[in-house]
Amino acid sequence: MSCSNLVGRLPNRNTVFGSWNKNPDRHLVRVEPGTNRIVLHAPPAAAAGVLPFCIVDGKIFFLLGREAPRQNFSGAGTWCDFGGGMHGPRNSTEIATQELLEETIGSLIDDPGKLLAHIVDNLKLFVCSNVGKKVPYHMYIVQIPYADIPSVFRWRIRVARKCRNMDDSNGSHERQLLKQMQPAAFQVNGKVRKAWLEKDDVQWVSAEHLNRFPLRWEFSATLVDHDIVRRLRKMIVSPRTPYHKSDVISLSK
Repeated sequence: MSCSNLVGRLPNRNTVFGSWNKNPDRHLVRVEPGTNRIVLHAPPAAAAGVLPFCIVDGKIFFLLGREAPRQNFSGAGTWCDFGGGMHGPRNSTEIATQELLEETIGSLIDDPGKLLAHIVDNLKLFVCSNVGKKVPYHMYIVQIPYADIPSVFRWRIRVARKCRNMDDSNGSHERQLLKQMQPAAFQVNGKVRKAWLEKDDVQWVSAEHLNRFPLRWEFSATLVDHDIVRRLRKMIVSPRTPYHKSDVISLSK
């Protein structure tokens, strides 16, 4: 397939869940027969996540989350993307969207359908990493507009932690407001789900300052192994269609 055949646009939300060919020599991205439209096929996966980034004054800033302390977890206090694993026959785009929604408590976009649409429409790179994982980890690297997301998250996580063991009978006004924003964060009994408390802070970090943060080692290795920062910088210098032949990662690799 020539590079010119890959010229097109990212798929809209109606085509993202097309059938996935499990052939190992197939790519995540292909050209739809009879058109020049690029189609993203979301493969089945057990683990996936999103690495959001923005561009300010020509510089790359990543939105990272800090792992909260929890039982039997050694990565507390380290920074990484927003991701994890799920059970059941779900494709990696669904998993990545759910993990981003949970670990930011909806601080980017409250509605899961709109969040999924944004991920699909603004996907810049996709990598499949096996670093430190029993199963392949699919990372979606997605551009988002700059906003004060850390402040939004810090309010939400403060309320969520304060009210984690409260039921509907003794919730505060803040708790009721958070429940209206993110009802999925609450169990049937009204308590906050543990999965929504896995990050305790989020922060914008410039690509130049990544080495100043204690990064989760799997995340750091994935950045290096897949040369993510350099490839994003190349896109800034030479803007083009988000997907180029060199950016299409075979799942067999």
